[in-house]
Amino acid sequence: MARQEETGCEPSEEERGMWNEKEIGESLVSAGFRRIRPRNWARRTGDVVQLVNLQRSQWSKEDNYLNFALWPLVMGEPPSLAENRFPFRLRVETPGGIAAFLPLLERDFGSLLRLRESIGAYRAVAWVTLELRAILDD
Repeated sequence: MARQEETGCEPSEEERGMWNEKEIGESLVSAGFRRIRPRNWARRTGDVVQLVNLQRSQWSKEDNYLNFALWPLVMGEPPSLAENRFPFRLRVETPGGIAAFLPLLERDFGSLLRLRESIGAYRAVAWVTLELRAILDD
């Protein structure tokens, strides 16, 4: 609220954490994801399952968050397609929205090898289980 008082204008949707659900869904389906729940999309590559979750804020109707999770298939099949069960998770805060995030899905998260090569860039912002850290460090 202080920002509005200081500048005299509303924060942008991106600054408020407002993701466009329709745009996200269309972009993800075009990229090979399938909708598995109203605000969840998943796809399987050769050796990982990728999950994108649009989470509504419990405190504000205006806010929502885009979460990404990855399950390496060397760990077997995921027990469920629930984002909080996956061993690699991060909140997407990419300026430029979903169009800017989709290339990262391929470059950094398209396979276990790519994750292994890029994990250093995400250590400060990603949640990684000890089990996955051991796999990546091998």
